[in-house]
Amino acid sequence: MATEIYKVKSGESLSIIARDMLGDIKRWPEIAFTNAIRYPYVIYVGQILELPPENGGDIIEVESTAVAPVVKQAGFSLRPATVILLVIGAALLFYNKR
Repeated sequence: MATEIYKVKSGESLSIIARDMLGDIKRWPEIAFTNAIRYPYVIYVGQILELPPENGGDIIEVESTAVAPVVKQAGFSLRPATVILLVIGAALLFYNKR
């Protein structure tokens, strides 16, 4: 099966792409993991993304939390607190370079 790719359009997020291309808004963490996106809330217009397989590949479990889903996969987990710290760190790096 050929890998499906997707080009990000203006105003889109990983959750919108997951909804439109994979049929389930809750699959956005799979797109982030498949593309090694460290900051899932920051994607760019024109960015090329590889879409995960329809069956979800080897995702073990997706838990729902009050803030955001947590994806568990071999050696990988992304918790809301981690995302917040990464976004703050990225913002600090960005503003310190100005």
